[in-house]
Amino acid sequence: MFSVMPNVKKRVRRVSQEWLGLLFFSFFAFGCSIERDFSSDEQFVRDEELLSEARAGDPDHMGIISGTSPDALVKKSTVALLAGTSLCSGTIISEKYILTASHCVTNSVNLSGWKVVFGTNVYSTLWRPVVTVINDNLTADLSLPDIAIVEFSGGIPNGFSAAKLPTAQTLLSIGEKLTIAGYGRWSTTSAGSGILFQGEGIMLESSKTYYLMVGRSGETQHCSGDSGGPTYIKQGNKLIVVGVTSHGAVPCTQGAYVTDVKTQLDWINSKVEL
Repeated sequence: MFSVMPNVKKRVRRVSQEWLGLLFFSFFAFGCSIERDFSSDEQFVRDEELLSEARAGDPDHMGIISGTSPDALVKKSTVALLAGTSLCSGTIISEKYILTASHCVTNSVNLSGWKVVFGTNVYSTLWRPVVTVINDNLTADLSLPDIAIVEFSGGIPNGFSAAKLPTAQTLLSIGEKLTIAGYGRWSTTSAGSGILFQGEGIMLESSKTYYLMVGRSGETQHCSGDSGGPTYIKQGNKLIVVGVTSHGAVPCTQGAYVTDVKTQLDWINSKVEL
């Protein structure tokens, strides 16, 4: 949707090119594969320069394509998931569980180093180790629901809280404005983000069982790194997570399919006690 602006600083372009070789997205799903040391101080300092420019509002360097800084409610319940060599997003649903996409956690045999990160970028010092992954879609078959539950230890840090799940009575309408959030790509030409942003997507008619379709061409879009992240509706001062970001067409300009959480309530309740 947005091309690279000609006046983007050369240094930003150079760092973005470094990301391009490290953080890339698959054709169908919106997870990111990464080859980075997220504990490296040197890497942290170098990337903090780019992160600060993104926070300053460089329109080609924001997560959620054409996104904006997250509001207080979105900050409280949206997290990053560093799963092996993958960056995904997720939603807090209890003191020890998050929702994410099944394709983010198919390689969950060894959970060493997996983290749930709380904060507006993946370098936050607030994180919790992953202890269990609950995923019934081990082959990431996108004809099935793309949803998983990740358990972490240590509880939610102060200042964060769980989003609500929908109920059987929760109704959504075609054309309704929904809130989307994630740590994904800044633009269709950038390499990645690692910064939390949010946007507004319009609900469209979906042709897929288990999925909602969110985002019209030319408007705010999900992209790589947003996988597993939330689609919210707001009710007063509460967020309800109605979708889990799954997949869409390259180059992230035609909307995305998000797993319809309402269709998965029985599965969630059969797996965990919230």
